[in-house]
Amino acid sequence: MHKLNSPDGKRLLSLVREGDYAHAGEIEAIEGLLKLIDPPSPRSWLDAGCGRGGTAAYIQRKCGVAMTAFDIDEVSLDEARLHYPQIRFLGSDVAQIAHTLSDSFDVISCFNSFYAFPNQPQALAGLARLAHDQTQLLIFEYTASDQFKTSGFAHLPETSHWKPVVPDTFPRELDRQGWRLEQSVNLDAEYARWYAELVTKFNRRKTLLVGTCGKEIYEYALCFYSSLLSAIESGQIGGALFKARKKRAGD
Repeated sequence: MHKLNSPDGKRLLSLVREGDYAHAGEIEAIEGLLKLIDPPSPRSWLDAGCGRGGTAAYIQRKCGVAMTAFDIDEVSLDEARLHYPQIRFLGSDVAQIAHTLSDSFDVISCFNSFYAFPNQPQALAGLARLAHDQTQLLIFEYTASDQFKTSGFAHLPETSHWKPVVPDTFPRELDRQGWRLEQSVNLDAEYARWYAELVTKFNRRKTLLVGTCGKEIYEYALCFYSSLLSAIESGQIGGALFKARKKRAGD
C-alpha cells in the first residue's frame, strides 16, 4: 500500500534526488539542521529512520562524528551498508531501538521519518532512553494544519499511515516523553519550493526513471508528489524543524 516507503520507492527517490536521500530539501535541509547544533561539536550521532543512509553519511563526513543509524527496512539497509561501510547501521523498529542499543548520543535526528512512526509518543520516550542530559533531538518533519485530516490528500492510500506533527500540540508531547522544546523553525515556504523542484526533476528525468524503475512506480510517484505539492501550496501540509533537549531530573 505504501509504495513510496518501500525499497523500490526509496530507490526511485534516490535517483530523482541524485543521492541516497529520502527527505525534502536534501543537502540544503541537512545544512539547515546542522546550523542549530550547539557547541561543542557532537561526538556521537543517532539517525532514526535512516533509509538508504545518504543523510547519515553526509553528516558523518561533514562533522566527523561516530554515526549510528537505524531503519526498519532491511533492503534499504543492505544498500546503505554497501555504500557507507564506515557507518554502523542497525535494523530496528524505533519502538525497540532502546532495547537494541545501550549507548547514549549527543545528537539524535529524524529526517522525514517521524511522521511514519506508528506510535510517536513511544518513539520519543524510547529515544529519550538513548540520551544524556545534553542530548539534542532534531526532528525535520511534515506539519499538519487543521484542514489536513479532512483533505483529499490525507485519504490517499499512500498517506493512510501519515501522522504529521501538529506544531501547537507537539511541545506538550515532547515534554511528556522526556524532552524540552528549545526551538522550532517554520519551513512551509521551503517545503513548497523543494517539492516544486522535485516534481520538475521527475519530469526532467522521466526516461532514466522509467528505464530503471519502471513506468508504473514512476507514474504513481509523480502523481503522489504532485498531489503533495498541491497540499503544501494550499496550506494543508507544511514543514518545520524542531530542536529539543533531554530533560534533566527535576525539570
